[in-house]
Amino acid sequence: MAYTSRVWDGTQWVDISNSLPKIATGGGTDSVFFENGQTITTSYSISTGKNAITAGPINIQNGATVTIPSGSTWVVV
Repeated sequence: MAYTSRVWDGTQWVDISNSLPKIATGGGTDSVFFENGQTITTSYSISTGKNAITAGPINIQNGATVTIPSGSTWVVV
């Protein structure tokens, strides 16, 4: 069964299934890496009351924004 992940962008639900971090596994079942993309192509709002972390560097394309609600934090490491 396939699952679809979606976020509310303030206007509509947006499918983010293909942009979720990937969990890479080693030769066995050890899940030791999380992978994320390097370019933000569409606007994104962190959920109220939530924090976010991203491995950088990150490029935010023209016209795209990242909204961080008051009390929330986005950390790029």
